[in-house]
Amino acid sequence: MTKNYVKPIALAIQELDKNRYPLEYYMGFGWSGLEQYGLHNLLSQEQWDENDRLRKIVNQNSIFSNGCN
Repeated sequence: MTKNYVKPIALAIQELDKNRYPLEYYMGFGWSGLEQYGLHNLLSQEQWDENDRLRKIVNQNSIFSNGCN
């Protein structure tokens, strides 16, 4: 799952954001996109929380005026 969807999504967003943060900061974007398909159990709650925390940092400092949700 990570290789097929999450990592490519994270890499694309990282590139759009001009590689301002390490890849881990962007992984939450890919995971959150898959959450609606019932894949929440693939990560622990701590992992979801950490991905959310890092994603919020990117959103707050994004080069895009309205952030990336």
